[in-house]
Amino acid sequence: MIALQLIFWICLFLVFHSYFLFPFLLKLLAGNLSIKALSFTVEELPMVSVLIAAHNEERVIGEKIESVLGGSYPHDKLEVLVGSDASTDQTNAILGQLKETKSSIHIFLFAERKGKPGIINQLVKEAKGEILVISDANVILEPDTLVELI
Repeated sequence: MIALQLIFWICLFLVFHSYFLFPFLLKLLAGNLSIKALSFTVEELPMVSVLIAAHNEERVIGEKIESVLGGSYPHDKLEVLVGSDASTDQTNAILGQLKETKSSIHIFLFAERKGKPGIINQLVKEAKGEILVISDANVILEPDTLVELI
């Protein structure tokens, strides 16, 4: 009977510890830490290269590039490298039109399929940024995404 009571009290303590004591101790210890938010001036921000591999992405490629370039990251610290993986739709034409109006876009057209890893590996060799951001063509970024990532 004593063994059962001991097991009961140990289990009760473990439940109490998990739900009450441990969170209280964490809050108490974390309250003593002072975490300062990092802030950077525009001059201190690193050069960022956004790498995008695209294959037949005519529906979204324009919106994708606009979301990257329309964000709050400084344009002089940003380059966009797009690799078109033997696209057979209007992706290449759309990229060509965007290149005419946006100087920070670098387009690489591949005649034969290389797959996403092959395209990204080629774009990495061409990138000039200190930080590389790899993104899918169908992922539209929020305006502050790059600033928050960096």
